[in-house]
Amino acid sequence: MYQQELQKMIKAIPNPHETPAEARKVHEEFLRLYPKEKWAIMTLEEFVIGSGQQTACWWIEFNTLSLGDIRGGSAQKFQIYLSKNGEYVYDKESFASPAEAWETMRREIVEMLDMAGEGRYEELDRENLILYKASTFRMKLLFLYYPDQFLPIYSINHLHHFLKTFAVPAEKWEKKGVVAANRALWEFKQEDPRLKDWAPLVFMRAMYEYFPPSRGYWKIAPGPNASIWRECFENGYIAVGWPEVGDLTNYSSIEELKREFQKLWYADSPQTAGRKARELWSFYNLKPGDRVLANDGQARIVGVGTVTDEGYRFRDDLDHEFKHTVGVKWDKDFQPKEIAPQKDWFSVTVKALPYQVFMELTTDQPKTSHFTAAEETFFHRMEQLLEQKGQIILYGPPGTGKTYLARKYVQWVQEREGQNAGKDEAKQDNMELVTFHPSFNYEDFIEGFKPAAAAGGQVTFRLEQGVFVTLCQMAENDRQRPYFLIIDEINRGNVAKIFGELLTILETDKREKVQVRLPQSKSWFSVPPNLYIIATMNTADRSIKLLDAALKRRFAFIEILPDPELLDVPVENTNLTLADIMNGLNAKLREFVGRDKQIGHAYFMRNGAPVVTIDELKQIYRYEIIPLIQEYCYDNYQQLADIVGNDFVDTSLEEINDDLFTGSDEDFTLALMNSFSAQR
Repeated sequence: MYQQELQKMIKAIPNPHETPAEARKVHEEFLRLYPKEKWAIMTLEEFVIGSGQQTACWWIEFNTLSLGDIRGGSAQKFQIYLSKNGEYVYDKESFASPAEAWETMRREIVEMLDMAGEGRYEELDRENLILYKASTFRMKLLFLYYPDQFLPIYSINHLHHFLKTFAVPAEKWEKKGVVAANRALWEFKQEDPRLKDWAPLVFMRAMYEYFPPSRGYWKIAPGPNASIWRECFENGYIAVGWPEVGDLTNYSSIEELKREFQKLWYADSPQTAGRKARELWSFYNLKPGDRVLANDGQARIVGVGTVTDEGYRFRDDLDHEFKHTVGVKWDKDFQPKEIAPQKDWFSVTVKALPYQVFMELTTDQPKTSHFTAAEETFFHRMEQLLEQKGQIILYGPPGTGKTYLARKYVQWVQEREGQNAGKDEAKQDNMELVTFHPSFNYEDFIEGFKPAAAAGGQVTFRLEQGVFVTLCQMAENDRQRPYFLIIDEINRGNVAKIFGELLTILETDKREKVQVRLPQSKSWFSVPPNLYIIATMNTADRSIKLLDAALKRRFAFIEILPDPELLDVPVENTNLTLADIMNGLNAKLREFVGRDKQIGHAYFMRNGAPVVTIDELKQIYRYEIIPLIQEYCYDNYQQLADIVGNDFVDTSLEEINDDLFTGSDEDFTLALMNSFSAQR
C-alpha cells in the first residue's frame, strides 16, 4: 500500500545522503557545548529549563529544532523544571528535594548514554527509570549523541504511525518503549537498499512530508482583514499578534501563559484569558506537516500552506505587532476564494478545523460524507451479515459508537444507492429509528388500539399501525431499495413481547414465504426481504448471555469495543494521549467490574472528533466518566479512586475532589499524569 508513495518520495528528494548544512552546524555547536562527558558533572542549574538562561534543556528543546522537534505540551517532559514563579517542579512524592531528583536523573542519563554506546538497546526502555516518563527528551538525547544508531523521530505515537504505515512486524515494537520503536524504524530504513544511505535528518523530514502522522488542520488570520498576508506569503510564515506576552519559549506551560493573559488583558474574565491563551499556545505548538488556511474575515480564504520544520519564532525585529511567527510553505497555485460565511471565525484568530471541513473550504470538493477505509471494511462486513441473517445486533460497552455506526452504515448504503441511480443525493426516507424501553410495547411496534378524539368531545379507540408494520409496507411497495429499522437499546425492552408472533418470520428463509395473521386487524402480514434490522445493545446494562434464546438465533452479533486509535491525540500540557487515559481506565474497569463495563471512545469525542481542550476534557471527566464509574462501584470510594485516579477522590470524606476541576489546568493535567503515565 505504501510502496507507490515511498517511490514518489525517493524520486522527489534531492541529495538524500547529505545532512543539511544548517543542521550539521547546530549539531556540532551542541556537542561542543555539551560533550557526552559533561553530563557526569552537570549541575541542576545548567540542566533545568525555565530560568531564562541557555541551559541544556533550552538547547535541546529550542535551539536544535533542525535536529528534530520536541516542543509542545509543558516542561514536564524534562521531569524537573522551573515554573514561572521560580519554583522547582519535580516528583515530590519520590524525592525530598530537586537536588535529589536531579542526582538520580543525571546518573540515569550517564548510564543511558553508556548503554547506547555499547548497543544495549533493550535496557534503554526500563520502566523503573525517571527517564522512562521523559520519552521525547530521552529519545532526542540518544539521537544527538548517536545519530548513526537512532532516527530523529522522538514521539512514540509518530513512530507507531510510521511503523504501521510500513507494516513493520508488531512484535518488534508493539507494547514496548520509545527506543524499541525508534530502533525498529531505523532497521526498516537500513534494510531497504533505496533508503539505507539516506541521512537520518533527510529521512525524518521526508517521513513527515509524505506520511504525516495525525496532521492538524487550522485556520489562522494573518491580521485583521488579512492585513499582513502579503508579507506572510513572501517571507514563508504565518504571524499573529499579542506581542506583549513576549517570546513563548520562555513559558513552561499554558498555565503560565494564561496567567499572563489575565494580568495583561482579562483580569475580570479568567475564562476569556484561558480561551485566548489556548489560541496562542496552539499556534506555538503547530507541527511540521500541519495544514493552514489564511483567512480574510469570515467569508474569504487568501492562502493555504503547510507548516515547515522552521517552527515558531518570536521576531522582535518586525515593525508591527504580529511578532509570533511559524514557518509555512504556501501553496503557489492556490487562488483566493470566497466561501460561505463562517460565523465562529469572527472573534477567533487560531482555530482547529476537522479534516473534512478544511477540505471543503479550501478545494472545490463538494460537501459529501467521508468514510475511512476501516469504516468501509466494517460496513462490507455488516452488509454480508445482513444479507445472511436479515438482522444484526451491534453490542458492546457504552460510548463505543454503536448507534453512530448503525446510522452511518445506512448513510453509506444510501450514498452508494444514489450513485448507482445516477442521482445527486440519495433519498433519506428508507430508515426509521426507534428506542426500546420498559414501556415500549407490541402496540407501538406492530399494531394496536390507541385513544383518539371523537365528535362531541368523546374519546374513542382507533386501530393504528406500529412503526415496524408501517416500514415493512413501505419496503413492500419499493422492492428496488433497501429499508432499515434501527432499534436503539434493544435489551431495554421486552423483546419477546414487543415482537410477538413476528419473531418467527424474521429469518431470511421465511421472509415473504411465511405469513402470520395479526391478532387485532386480522390481516395477513409478512416481512419483505428488503427490510433490514440493525439493533444496538449496551453490555453494561445487560450481558448478551441473558438475551432470549429465540432472539439470539435470529440475529447476528458484532461486538463493538473501545477504539484507542480514534483517540491517538495528545492531551495538552501532558505526556499523555486521550487513548492513554481511556486505556488506563478500561484496564482498571476490566479488573474490578468486568470488560462489559468499559467506557468507549465516544466519551472523549465531540461531533465525531476527539476533544482538543482541557476545559472539554475536565467537563467530560467530571460529569460523564466519574458518575458512570461511581455507579459501577456502588459507593465504594476506594475502588473508585483506584480506577479514576487517587487525586480525583477524597476517600476519607467519600467525595469527588472538585478543586481539580475548578482550579488550574496544570493541577488537573498533573493529576491525569499521576494516574495514567505509569500505565502507559
